[in-house]
Amino acid sequence: MGYRRHSLQIQEREQAEWNLRVSEKKIRQDYHSQRALSSILKISMQSVPLKEKLKQSLDQILSIPWFHIQEKGCIFLVEGDDPSLIMQAQRGLSKSLQTACATVPFGKCLCGRAAQSDEIIFSDCVDEQHLNIGLPMADHGHYCVPILSNERTIGILNLYVEAHHRKSEDEVRFLLAVTHVLAGMIIQDQAEQELQQHAFYDVLTKLPNRALFMERLDRLIQHSKRHPNSLFAVLFLDLDRFKNVNDSLGHTTGDQLLIGASERLQACIRPSDTVARLGGDEFIILLDEIDDVAEPYRIAGRIHEMFKRPFELAGHEVFSTTSVGIALAKPNDQDAEKLLRNADSAMYRAKNQGPGQTAVFDSEMHAQAIMLLNKEIDLRQAVENEALQVHYQPIIGIESDRLVGFEALARWDHPIYGMVSPDEFIRIAEESGLIQAQGAQILGKACRQMQQWISQSPSHADLYVSVNLSLKQVLFPGYIDWLENVLRETGLPPRSLRLEITENILMEDVETTCAILDQIKQLGVGLYIDDFGTGYSSMSYPHSFPFDALKVDRSFVSNIGKGTQHADLIGGIVAVAKSFRMDVIAEGVERQEQLEKLQELGCNSVQGYFFSPPVTSEEAGKLLTRKSGWLVPAPTGTGTKHHSQPFRLA
Repeated sequence: MGYRRHSLQIQEREQAEWNLRVSEKKIRQDYHSQRALSSILKISMQSVPLKEKLKQSLDQILSIPWFHIQEKGCIFLVEGDDPSLIMQAQRGLSKSLQTACATVPFGKCLCGRAAQSDEIIFSDCVDEQHLNIGLPMADHGHYCVPILSNERTIGILNLYVEAHHRKSEDEVRFLLAVTHVLAGMIIQDQAEQELQQHAFYDVLTKLPNRALFMERLDRLIQHSKRHPNSLFAVLFLDLDRFKNVNDSLGHTTGDQLLIGASERLQACIRPSDTVARLGGDEFIILLDEIDDVAEPYRIAGRIHEMFKRPFELAGHEVFSTTSVGIALAKPNDQDAEKLLRNADSAMYRAKNQGPGQTAVFDSEMHAQAIMLLNKEIDLRQAVENEALQVHYQPIIGIESDRLVGFEALARWDHPIYGMVSPDEFIRIAEESGLIQAQGAQILGKACRQMQQWISQSPSHADLYVSVNLSLKQVLFPGYIDWLENVLRETGLPPRSLRLEITENILMEDVETTCAILDQIKQLGVGLYIDDFGTGYSSMSYPHSFPFDALKVDRSFVSNIGKGTQHADLIGGIVAVAKSFRMDVIAEGVERQEQLEKLQELGCNSVQGYFFSPPVTSEEAGKLLTRKSGWLVPAPTGTGTKHHSQPFRLA
């Protein structure tokens, strides 16, 4: 009895000692595991590249004393639309193995199968051919552990174990904890890269954006202070007729053109140079360390040659040239913004010379830039003081041979420069954000003047005034209420007002624009399509909008007599209008033969210098007394001597 009790005590003591050893082993194991996880967490917070973080993390994993693994392994990340594993960090792998496993497709080898299944794959012994990798290797085993984010594999941790190694639950738990931390590290890096990308790169073209470009330009300016003999230049580029592509083929095709343009620009420069996208269809290039002042011209020449080839976009062959402005940096240039403005000014000069041109900024251009800035200030004051004038060009009914209305056209009589070209001051208004206030002022004055004429005589009751409407006005919140208020305050009957909208506006936001135009029609205001025929889809959309008339662009009218195709085109426009029960008004009539052809083609109304140039309200009032006889040649001294352009808001 005593012997049995003593033997039992010995067994209990041995069991307790064994339990203690197991417990101590578990404590040491947990300590090393937690220490490794803590180290990897600290590594994830370092300001070093992700590859370096992964390498350090792999070193920590392979140094775990209780984990019986070989001191070699690697970490892959998933990349590409057709996903593959790309090796990012390794330890202990031969050069040949690194090359063979640099990229592993999903489904291939153990790592590829683990990535495809999103599950751990353990093999206690892999044959020497290693599943067709083609490299002789000693027998060994593998842990291939997916690094998961939202149950999706974003990487693989691949560890080597001795052949016939037995998998344990402790090992699996540790590896799951490690890959969880690694997943956080990778996701954090991806988020940081995405923020960096959004902050400094254009989303569409992946080119540097304005912020990164200006940072590099500032750095180059600082470098030039230390090296006065260094030369660099800024090129400002704008795609010619890009808006036409956007309007006619859609924004998706326009985006493809921007991407194609960015690729061609990058092909024209050196690796040390920078191409950036400012926004819209504007690009800028920074030429670093150029050999001479002629180098920017040579680069611009290469760009022009490159852009002579058509772009293949969505089944369309699209031609788009580019205007290039060059600003050469001088030793005392210390202002990046000024250098960019100079290149921008040069680009506008190039654009004024025609498509596909290059211009360089010089002192004369600087003076013009200052004058343009002063004009913008003066235009703002003119708008605020309601100093803009409205001139009126008569519109004549062909069938009645009588005055049926006027088109209201903005004029600016500058105190120093005199009459400023409408093309110039309208561009200034658009670029400075004044176009909406300017357009509203012209509309208000035109409505008041027309109501005054109507109130003077019952014979004027059927007259109307037409005013151009800009896209910004159309989409301005509360525009309908404002328009209704203008009609109420001026007393002008809605039927006496026509709003002219250029067809390109209609392509911007068809659904919203159509809804607003319907509301305008409900007020009783007439709607015209202005410059009809200049868009790329003119014949396809008139039925979609509530228009009363089409205005044939002056470019078609001016070509009457220069070939039958121009008259045929106008005839086609008239046929389209009639099919939708719309009238046709022809602009830019200057010769008798043009008038006669337009009568023959069935146009309802005409306007142009053949009848009268745009005139002041006082002179227009005198035209109201003329009852008929408009469709006869104008007296000598009028007609084509006058050259002016109508006010175009958009």
